[in-house]
Amino acid sequence: VSGMAKLDDEDKDGHVIFRPVDNLENLTVFYSNRVNGYSGHLKPGNYYVTFQDGRKNDHYSFGELLELDNPTELDIDLVDEGAIEGDIISEADNNRITDRIVKVQFISEDGVKFVEESVQEDGLFGTDAQNGRFDLPNGQYTVVVESEGYEKFENVVTIDGQTDYYGTISLTPKLVNVTLEIKYQNATGKIVPLKNTTVRFSSINGEPFSHKTGEDGKIVITGMVPKNYDIEINETQNDGANQFELTKQSLYVKAGKDNQTFTKNADWKVRISGNVYYDRDYNGKADSSELLGNSIVEIWDVDGDQIEYTATSGNYGNYELYVKTGSYKTWTYNTENTIYVDVGELKLDEALNWDPSLTKGVNYNVKYVSSENSEEIDLGIIGIKSTNFSFEKNSENNGLDLFLTPGKYDFNGKYEDLEASDDYIYQLSKSVNITDEMDGVLQTEIIEKKIMRGIEITLDMVETEIPIGQAAEFTFNIVGTGEIPASFEPSIDEIPENWTATFEPERLMVHNGTENNMVLSITPNDGVVPNLWETFFVEIGWSDNSDNGVDDIKRSFTVTVTPIEKPKPDFEINELIWTPEVPIPGSKVTLTATISNTVNHSGLHYVPIVFYADENPIGLTTAMFNGSGEDVVVSTIWNSTAGSHSLKVIIDPEQTIEEESTEDNEQFISISVQGEKEEETDDTLKIAALVVVGLVVGLAYVSYRSRRT
Repeated sequence: VSGMAKLDDEDKDGHVIFRPVDNLENLTVFYSNRVNGYSGHLKPGNYYVTFQDGRKNDHYSFGELLELDNPTELDIDLVDEGAIEGDIISEADNNRITDRIVKVQFISEDGVKFVEESVQEDGLFGTDAQNGRFDLPNGQYTVVVESEGYEKFENVVTIDGQTDYYGTISLTPKLVNVTLEIKYQNATGKIVPLKNTTVRFSSINGEPFSHKTGEDGKIVITGMVPKNYDIEINETQNDGANQFELTKQSLYVKAGKDNQTFTKNADWKVRISGNVYYDRDYNGKADSSELLGNSIVEIWDVDGDQIEYTATSGNYGNYELYVKTGSYKTWTYNTENTIYVDVGELKLDEALNWDPSLTKGVNYNVKYVSSENSEEIDLGIIGIKSTNFSFEKNSENNGLDLFLTPGKYDFNGKYEDLEASDDYIYQLSKSVNITDEMDGVLQTEIIEKKIMRGIEITLDMVETEIPIGQAAEFTFNIVGTGEIPASFEPSIDEIPENWTATFEPERLMVHNGTENNMVLSITPNDGVVPNLWETFFVEIGWSDNSDNGVDDIKRSFTVTVTPIEKPKPDFEINELIWTPEVPIPGSKVTLTATISNTVNHSGLHYVPIVFYADENPIGLTTAMFNGSGEDVVVSTIWNSTAGSHSLKVIIDPEQTIEEESTEDNEQFISISVQGEKEEETDDTLKIAALVVVGLVVGLAYVSYRSRRT
């Protein structure tokens, strides 16, 4: 099937819709453009052919019955005439039907069926923001709506240009059967049916009605009108000992579903009642002369961080309230004339008669102010603890106004000041001994202003030279100044090619008083041009990665590294000593030499060291130097013999390592070992050994040269 869509011989574009006469759901849509028209394939049969332009401001339409049994060319002869929009409501409550898509048929006088669908979200049709109203040729139409669960709707509408809003489609829902089951949680935590309890139903366009649950906690309603209902329960049972409550909830009974079941859970509360009193005669009974009217009874959750229920006693101290079963804390007080207070605990699994016995208390009234400017501080939630007492109270008017029994209490709270460039914190952590003398007297607590998170950083250097292949190390000394521990991480903005940079450690946990070092190692690798320096932008900081008013902390540094060729080492002998100082023939003499590399960054070297006695080698060892200008101590053993001897040490005798200078690579000593002594006298001991330290020429001369850095 193919063709062109035309209006007064002018080609138009839009959607050509084919619906089988015997199956309106199985539609096929071909798009017709102004150049090529439309073309497609359909099974043989009878079709309703309609047209929608798909534009808000145009109203081109067409309708025809097509018998398709051969390839057919069907031109769409458009008219620019009518359009319609409207809604679909339920007769039960006059609300738009939004639980489904509803199809609306417009049947022309010559039997062509035009079909439009409602938008489920709002129950409207012909109101699409892009396509606009549903386009129809002028004429009279039978409107037919058939939707599951509703009676068939029929009506007549005349289309004559832009028809007024069509709000006539009101569907009558078919009656359905509903089962409502009400349950509650008993004292053991088990969910059980709520029997013999009245449930109240209300709705739009209907009188309220009630049903009572059976022994199984169920209400069965036969032939209920589908619509939205509100249900609620508020009932006391067992002479007021138990209260069952279901706050108003929606119950949506859907059309088209014959049998529907709903389950709702009610709240069960038990009654607490009694009298508030001050036991003057200590007999444990609420005598008529001891009753305290206008007392406040507060039932707190078991953690003491919020009030769950509250009541005020009558003129004669009597009170009553309904509370869910469970464990609670209680705070009862009376502020008329004399302060009376009681703090305790309750465990409820059934109705309870409870007479709170109050004792004389103190009105503790305190304001919290800043140490910086004496301005008042709102600490928010403040924790209060004492023996058998643990509550959290919201700060009121930048302080607390409490009714307590005298004693020692611990107060904890904090306030974060995020307004300034640095974030600050006020921390309350104080133990207060509350006495009768404080009753009604305003107290002032000064809270120190401290920085929340902070660091002070010093850097040992900002520029250096380093041979290619070696690491330049920059040491950041980090001191914590903030009250809250924070993990600080370093970063480098950009690392050039053939360079590496690492931090050790990669992060630091810092708080007030901590001091740690973080080392940045920067290495120029092969491929780096000597003497072409690079600048590195370093940042050490903390962030919570949230846009919440908490300031990030960042400290920035710039370091410069110049790569150089690796310098030659320069080794020298600083010292040559022997022990014991007065050797005797046959004793073992330890020769010890201290050797230095005077050139920093000259790299790793394993240096051979040889000791000689009378030009004969007596010890070979190897000294390792890492190129940082360090000293290395080496030693050997010489078995002494009587007579005069020449001892020396030589650095790298074979000159296997290329040095800056070899001038100080040898050092000599002359030593005389005396034979057996006939008599020990002070004089002979003094001349037991004669030592002359000399260089190659035998002079007693020690060479010193400033170490190069």
